[in-house]
Amino acid sequence: MIATTLHLLEAVRRTKIHFDYVHSISGQDYPVVSNEAFDARMEAANGYSFMWYDRDEEHASWIVPGGYYERRYRWWCLSREKVRIPFMRKVLGKFDQYSRKFLVRKRIEGIRAGWSWFTWHVSVMNFVLEYMSTHPEYLRRFRHTYCCDELIFHTLLYPYLDNLKIHKDNALRYIEWHPKRAYNGKLPLLLEETEYEDIIRTGALFCRKVDSRVSERLLEKLDEYSRTGKE
Repeated sequence: MIATTLHLLEAVRRTKIHFDYVHSISGQDYPVVSNEAFDARMEAANGYSFMWYDRDEEHASWIVPGGYYERRYRWWCLSREKVRIPFMRKVLGKFDQYSRKFLVRKRIEGIRAGWSWFTWHVSVMNFVLEYMSTHPEYLRRFRHTYCCDELIFHTLLYPYLDNLKIHKDNALRYIEWHPKRAYNGKLPLLLEETEYEDIIRTGALFCRKVDSRVSERLLEKLDEYSRTGKE
């Protein structure tokens, strides 16, 4: 995920087309507003960038020794899913158990985390790419980690939030981690029509996660909203 993001950012930097902003999205993101409203919103952003950092109370809870953050970046994560030989899968499983007790890596000072999805002004993109180029050891430190696409950029950018004009509590995305209704499966919530009014009310440019079947009625209403601008 991290490597893919960096490759895509490099592709943007190499192109001859001028971009003011880059938006990180997935196949389960969906635009909320029309292209015209989207462009107007970014013009009005005045060079600011948008991310979501974990709230202070979440950060305080998860940064503790052995906590949620450390399990992501201090343990060695060696994927077993693609290993077809049963014996080798077993060996990797044993290594997982051993490494979590005896081969824990050093802590990263100033660790921060949040949603991996962002809207960056190109000045932030260029800063990240330049830093990765001149500090390859920083990128290497995140090899064989778990879900650190939610840590690597947040940690890097946190000391520079003001200088780089980054909003840390608004990613311009509606993502529901605290559902108001019953649900099945993992979070974040797979959105349905019942979330429509909340999505519009937040002023988000994207919402996620959506599914072509489960979210069908929601997507129809969002399409209508983007056409008419009326709820």
